Amino acid sequence: MFVQLAYGKDGMEVELPDHAVIVEPKYVRGVTDEKQALRASLQAPIGTVRLAEMVKPDSKVVIVVSDITRPAPSDRILPVLLEQLETVKQENIRIVNALGLHRPNTREEFVHMLGQEIVDAFGDRIINHNANDKAELVYLGESSRGTPMWINRTYMEADIKIVTGFIEPHFFAGFSGGRKSVFPGIAGADTITKNHNAVHIDHQLACYGSLEGNPIHEDMLEIARKTNPSFMINVALNNDHEITGVWSGDIELAHAAGVAFVKETAMQKLPHHFDIVITTNSGYPLDINLYQSVKGMAAAQLILKPKGTMIVVAECSEGVGDAFFEVLKSRSSGKALLEMIRTPGWSAPDQWTAQVLARMLVAHELYLYSDHLCEEDIRRCHFSPVKNIELLVQDILRRNPLATIAVIPHGPMTIPYVESRVGNL
Repeated sequence: MFVQLAYGKDGMEVELPDHAVIVEPKYVRGVTDEKQALRASLQAPIGTVRLAEMVKPDSKVVIVVSDITRPAPSDRILPVLLEQLETVKQENIRIVNALGLHRPNTREEFVHMLGQEIVDAFGDRIINHNANDKAELVYLGESSRGTPMWINRTYMEADIKIVTGFIEPHFFAGFSGGRKSVFPGIAGADTITKNHNAVHIDHQLACYGSLEGNPIHEDMLEIARKTNPSFMINVALNNDHEITGVWSGDIELAHAAGVAFVKETAMQKLPHHFDIVITTNSGYPLDINLYQSVKGMAAAQLILKPKGTMIVVAECSEGVGDAFFEVLKSRSSGKALLEMIRTPGWSAPDQWTAQVLARMLVAHELYLYSDHLCEEDIRRCHFSPVKNIELLVQDILRRNPLATIAVIPHGPMTIPYVESRVGNL
């Protein structure tokens, strides 16, 4: 049978044995009228008054948006959101790009993310967050877990703080959206590194679908609350990136309502683990680099047998990810990486994703298909390069004719599981 995999912008088709099991989220049709769905949510927010009732003509307003590595439909959300701010002087509204520790986005990327009209209208009032410049951050003390709270200054100085985004499963924060726009989106490097430390990443509840008892999520939520966000609007998306649901209002209550919806669509129970799992990172922009693509791998691991084979299909048009690559190539194996990362006092940017990957390297055999990474770099990241997925599968089946196969065409858009529960799902 032929299977269409999400890969880069165009996807790719592979031919696989007929007994392969396809694992996809439950398909939900996009709403009939996206603008009307957005307006309806904004008119009936959860846990807050309407945004239009919060603002005054002289209010200083900040809107936080997701960066280029997220498929958040900001170009569809913002025009409707700005209707609620029509009484505010436009020069008082700023847009902050929630980069976390990612690279700054270009004007061309802003046009792709936000639309030409908004980029032209806001110009230099669209700001790339800088997690490493403390002059652009405000210190709020420490969280109850001892995390130093550094948050974007432009955001903190606003009267009205609005966060936007979309909700999907997340491999160690449980779900994206909500508080993640604030932290790690516009947090300082020290804040992010402390929250994403090795002990937290190794916690059994720091996984897909888990919020209650997840130390990473709970620290994020506490810190986001400390910043007094005014309003949130989040959406859910289907595989076609159509909006399937909208939630507005309080950053915790509205997010919880969205999470409940996404749980029902993303969760897929399977009868057993598999010998081979083929996964993606849901195509562009999620598979823009190998660092982001670990999310799809973490989803695949949930149904992969110990010592099983994972085949990762990720375009990686921007490479590995600089800081991530530095960590990976500093050691010769997954075991050595784990030993280094778990050493008390050791830390480095992107160590958290390296830690998740290293655990998989110890437990499984990992292959990577990428048109943009050379074989040498793939091997330095501890994967075996593969040029032909069909031939690799055939070779494995020659050695083990009874090998079972699962395919996750949209990677982290699906949470597959075998046991009765994954995290709190």
